[in-house]
Order: sequence, then structure tokens, then C-alpha cells
Amino acid sequence: MQNSVQKQLFEEISGYIRNRTTSLAESAMPHPAASYFDPEHLAREKRLFHGFPLVAGHSQQLPEPGAFICDRILGVSLIIARQEDGGLKAFRNICSHRGSPLTMEQEGQAKQFVCPYHSWSYHIDGSLKAVYKPGFPDIDRRALGLPQVSVAERHGLIWVQMDGAPIDLETYLGDIDAELASFDIEGHALVRREVFEADINWKSVLDGFLEAYHFAPLHANSIAPYFYPNLSPYKAFGINGRMVGVRKSFASLLDQPFREDEMLPHIASNYQLFPNTVVVWQGDHFEAWTSFPGDEPGKCRVLFMMLVPRNAVESSARRWERNMEIIRATVMDEDWRMSQYVQAGLPHIANRQVVFGANEPALQHFHGTLVRKIAEMN
Repeated sequence: MQNSVQKQLFEEISGYIRNRTTSLAESAMPHPAASYFDPEHLAREKRLFHGFPLVAGHSQQLPEPGAFICDRILGVSLIIARQEDGGLKAFRNICSHRGSPLTMEQEGQAKQFVCPYHSWSYHIDGSLKAVYKPGFPDIDRRALGLPQVSVAERHGLIWVQMDGAPIDLETYLGDIDAELASFDIEGHALVRREVFEADINWKSVLDGFLEAYHFAPLHANSIAPYFYPNLSPYKAFGINGRMVGVRKSFASLLDQPFREDEMLPHIASNYQLFPNTVVVWQGDHFEAWTSFPGDEPGKCRVLFMMLVPRNAVESSARRWERNMEIIRATVMDEDWRMSQYVQAGLPHIANRQVVFGANEPALQHFHGTLVRKIAEMN
């Protein structure tokens, strides 16, 4: 985090602690509860997703030419492969002959992709290489390559865009780009990647990272003793945003002059990247959470990645395992479990609305942006 940003945050947080307040929106914001359980609304959200960059993996998963990963994005199986020139190509894992998947592997190394059904083969850039046996004399091989989607890399993350439009991550990230770059995320090592299935709406995953109002009651026996409750400095960056959780250890800095980097271990900085990713600086490592809509409103698929300093991968291995235990105990066992109850209750809520408080500006910005972008799409 840049020195100027740190200093501004240091002063902002110090003021909030002394005055026992937090970032506040102008007022509370009612929001339709149906956005969490209406199948038609889910369909609109999925359509919106096709026009935005989506985090699909990490660059370290593809260390050399021929390395590939395969995953489902918005219900479509994609292959992302490292090319001979060091770049990436992403294409649908669907043979152009009869629609068979080319690979069932989640990752691997390949010189070509061969369909297990009729042995049509493809180069690692997705172009058609060969057709097994005669019988297709008139086909246009150039037109039968694997359908491509856009792909790009930045900050060590791999992004795809399903509508095929060029990805301009610098413009998409805006001012938050420089802040992410200042952490040298790309220089961190990927030590954990997992995919979770959850019986909650995809937005509920992000909601848990966008307000500290729930810390004291829901996390009373886990992380609440270590964080200020209902204290969450927030700043919007266009469609994206940054919400900061403040550890109680920050109190040791209140009577001290600002010093660069001294504050960083005492905060958790949550970078919300529209539409469905949160990158979290945890004081000593990063977590990336990307939540994809499921086949119905009450289901989602979550890609999780943990990134740690390269010089601490082995020496602090137990530490990262302990962090994973904390994640399971708080995010899965507390946040997501409560969200399951919420998912069941929302169709019956008073006034058919949820209410995002003035003390929840990050939620207001995220959900407000989602509503606005869907309206623009229509």
C-alpha cells in the first residue's frame, strides 16, 4: 500500500477509534430481498457476468508452455493454456466435432489436446490440428478451432471474459490498480487453491467481507476478540471498492506518529473487484475469493486462493495451515452457515426487503452497482 494511502488511512482509522464511529453512507438503503432468491434475477446477473473480467486462477498454475488448467466458469468448461510465447489462450473445452470435452483433468501439461471421442486434435492455442481418418474433405479447419474467450494476467491473477471482448484490466481496476500493485501480489506464492460448493446465494459470500457490523455477534468466539466491531473505513473506486477491518492491536499506534508500513499488520484490507471477487490483505498474506452463481439462486461455487510471501512458504508452513483452519471456522462454519439460514428466510422477510445500514457503505456500493449495471444492460 502506497505511503500516502497508508497515512490517510492511519489518520482516518485513528479518528474513528477516538470518536467511536465508522464510515457512514448518507442513509440506510432498502434493497429487494428477491435479488437473493429470484431465478429470473439470477439469470440477469449471469448475463451481466459475461461482460466483465472474472478471476479464474493464478499465473503460478501455468509455469511453462503447455501447462493448462481447466475449470467451469458460469457453467462452461474452459481450458486456459500457457503458450510458447509466454502468453495465455483460453477456449471452451468442447470439441468442434460433436461437443465432447477434450480433457477431464483440472490441470496438466500438454503438447496438444485430443478428443477422447473421435480423436480430433487441437494445438495448445485451440486451433484445429488434425481430423482422425478421412471423411471430412470439405471442412474449413480454420473455422473449427475451439471457441475462444478473452484472457489476461495482472497481479498474478488470471482473468477471463466470456463475451470475448478485449480485457483492459488497467481501466477496469482504475485507481485500485496502483494500490494492488504496491503490495507486489504477483511476487507472492500460491500455497493453497480450493473450490468450495455452498448452499447460499453467490452475493452472500461477498457480503461477509463488506461489513464489520456482524463481527461481535456472529464471530464472538472466533475473530471478534481481535477486531473492532462495526469499524470499517470504506472507499469506492468506480465499480470497485476497499473496506478495511481494523484489529484491536491498532490501539498501540494511537499515540504514535505515523510510520510507513507500521500500520499494515493491524488491518485487513478487503478489495472488492466487481462483480464477484474480494482480494483480502490479512496483514501477512493475501486471500482471493471469487464467488460464481450456481444453477439456482441458493447455490454458488467459490474459488479460493491463498498467497503468501515467497520467503515464508516453507518456514511458516504451519502458520498457513493454521490460517486455513481459522478460515474454515469463521467463513464456512459461521458466515456461510448463517447465510444458509438467511437464504431460507429471505422469501418471508418483512416488506420483501433487506436493509443495508448507513454503517454498511461497502454493501450499499456493491449492491447498488450491481442494480445499476443490470439496468444498463437491459
